[in-house]
Amino acid sequence: MANHLHTRGSWTNRTVVRAVSRYPRLLATGLLTVVGMVAYRAQIFADATFPWDFTGRVTTGPTFVAGVISTGQFPTWVPYQGSGAPMLSDIGSGIYYPITWLAGLLQIPLTLDLQTDLQVMTIIAGALGTVALLRARSIKWPWAILGGVAFLFFGGFAGQATHMHHFRGFALYPWLLWSVTDVRSGPSGRLLALPLVAWLLAAGAYPGQLPVFVLLAAVYVVADYLRGDVAPSRQRIVMFGLSVAAAGLIVGAVVWPFLLAESSDLLFRATLPSVEKRAGQAFWSVDFLGLYLDRWTFLPGDGSTKSWSVGIPVLIGLAGLTREHLRRLSAVVWQGIVGIGLAVLPRFEAIGEVMVSLGPVFSSRFPSADAKVAPALALIVLAIVGWRSLLS
Repeated sequence: MANHLHTRGSWTNRTVVRAVSRYPRLLATGLLTVVGMVAYRAQIFADATFPWDFTGRVTTGPTFVAGVISTGQFPTWVPYQGSGAPMLSDIGSGIYYPITWLAGLLQIPLTLDLQTDLQVMTIIAGALGTVALLRARSIKWPWAILGGVAFLFFGGFAGQATHMHHFRGFALYPWLLWSVTDVRSGPSGRLLALPLVAWLLAAGAYPGQLPVFVLLAAVYVVADYLRGDVAPSRQRIVMFGLSVAAAGLIVGAVVWPFLLAESSDLLFRATLPSVEKRAGQAFWSVDFLGLYLDRWTFLPGDGSTKSWSVGIPVLIGLAGLTREHLRRLSAVVWQGIVGIGLAVLPRFEAIGEVMVSLGPVFSSRFPSADAKVAPALALIVLAIVGWRSLLS
């Protein structure tokens, strides 16, 4: 009987390993989709949605843009806001976001139900980006998939559930790091994806996240480069430079109408990112709970318990880290450290004044929400490596 159990277990293990080795991408996509849909089953299956701001302008703007596009026109002006407003300068309207255009061209109404489902799919896309990042860091598929599951329960998704743009930024950030991982000798396809990721960030994420993410990605690339001892080839340097230039041109094309309108006093910001406002929204000790547990949670039932059922194992996994792990993952560590710094430092008045004086670099009122994904992602990556070490 013992032999029978052993044989059966071995057969099961071989079957799982064989399935993962043959269809890893399909398995990761299917598994994370199922877990994400179950976690947000109220939004997917029970006609629930996300509250407050989600039912306002962040939803009606893309719906208006897609509706105008479906009639064969280009939405340069919105007549239903005050005395009218220029559409091209409103990045948050979705006018530059490809899904908005796709819905308009295919004449698919962007209803509240559909946009709710798209928000859940955005979370799943972020989890898949985490899997891709872990694979790029040479983590095997089963562990990478576990990292994707952990990212599904990132507290930022619960805490910013009302803000579609923050959601997109959180989900796109792992893909941004993936696209610039190992620029020295990694697959060229990742660098070619950088302009696309930059376009999606500029057109779909919260505008204040964009400069923060650029800074964090630069820290990540520099730390990754300094860790290696092999100089990149001239071809690789040219490819990286062209990818960055293309990404910069795309971002510039998206944000230029907004910057032009703001500099010409055509736009009015009701709540400016003052030193006091940014200090009140900065990251502090209690907010470390928000990396997994957030006071606003919209998961069915006791969502905070579900979050901590993932968050606690992540913290335990850190016990398995070694100095070699930290050296090999120094790029992930440093972007997390800088992310915490960008989220915390606005609480100190002198530093906050300097950051506000830099204008477009720190244009957001929400430093904690903009940067908290960086330390959360670092914890996930480090925990996966730590657990693999503990169980080996």
